[in-house]
Amino acid sequence: MTARIVATGFENEVAADIKTGGLNRYLVKPMDHGRYTLAQFLGGKAAGIALLLAVTAAVLSAVLPFGYTTQFCVNIVSGRLGWGGIGCGLLMQLGSCSRGCTRCCGGAACGAMPPWAAEGRNGMGPIAKRLRYYLGLLALFARYSLMEQMEYRINFIAGIAVECGYMLIKLMYAVLILNAGADINGLSANEMLMCIGTYILVTGVYMGVYPNFWALPLSVRDGSLDMLLTKPVNTQFLVTLRKLDFGMPLPDVACGAALIAWGWRREGLAVTFTNVAGFAALCLAGLFLTYCLFLIPELLSFWFVAGNGMQALSSAVFDFNNTPMNLYPHWVRRLGVFVLPVFVITNFPTLFAAGKLPPALTAWGLAVPVLAFGVQRLVWRRALCRYTSAGG
Repeated sequence: MTARIVATGFENEVAADIKTGGLNRYLVKPMDHGRYTLAQFLGGKAAGIALLLAVTAAVLSAVLPFGYTTQFCVNIVSGRLGWGGIGCGLLMQLGSCSRGCTRCCGGAACGAMPPWAAEGRNGMGPIAKRLRYYLGLLALFARYSLMEQMEYRINFIAGIAVECGYMLIKLMYAVLILNAGADINGLSANEMLMCIGTYILVTGVYMGVYPNFWALPLSVRDGSLDMLLTKPVNTQFLVTLRKLDFGMPLPDVACGAALIAWGWRREGLAVTFTNVAGFAALCLAGLFLTYCLFLIPELLSFWFVAGNGMQALSSAVFDFNNTPMNLYPHWVRRLGVFVLPVFVITNFPTLFAAGKLPPALTAWGLAVPVLAFGVQRLVWRRALCRYTSAGG
């Protein structure tokens, strides 16, 4: 009913312009005649149209999820959905459109299409399509970052050489542990070697994305975040992953993987699917937890002008993983596992492979990254609400 009333009034306005020659005054407008006339018509009858839209939304909400109804109405009002697309979109909401949304609405109705309609239409769920899209973007970011770093090859090679120097210092520490050969709080020297290797590997991957974390406070202060907010992609994904460093991670990842394999072999741990898959899953969970935990201190720059102190503090907290958690007192281990779960990042994979991680802690190691992600997303949204650009 709403569509018919609006369409009839709109057609009458256009017909009157054609007869009287009023069409000429629209030729110099920055938008086309149809959109300008529609806007003028809607502006004159805003109250009635708003009431009819509210009634229509209420009827739709009775049979459709609220989120899809809201997005569908937004698409209509914003002009993304044409008159032909409205009927297509309504059928699509019910999962029964047989014409194909791109034929009559140019795909605009897909913004409100529920998952059950998308899965049957595209052969791939919306979550899988979105994941594939962002993985493609990440691969594109990696390619362009590598091309940018290869423009200054001497600097790239020098960065690798410097990181290799730091790596030798870490290896000396690992050699001392192996020469001592003592068990500390139930953790053997080879298992400690695996913990150190996991720490080095996670550090390398973390350093690959850390330049984005470090640049976030500066983007908030100088207003360069404004441009990123206008991009048609998830802002957090773009802000935190658009630049990847390859110089520092390469030696760390290679050395960390070698130490893990060496300690695994020396300890004589079984190379089974369960051990390897569990170790890899907990390593990935630790990487994700690192991303979530250590992004939160950088987000405080939306509230405070200078965040150098928080950056230094977060780096110091991360370096607690430089030594296995069994070397710390019992109360420190409790804090590092349950309150500020930094020990989950590098200790749980080794403990799982050695058969020393209880099932409850294994579940905690897989669940805490999800909890940290929820907290981080909440802080991120609150931070964006406080953002006022460089000029305030």
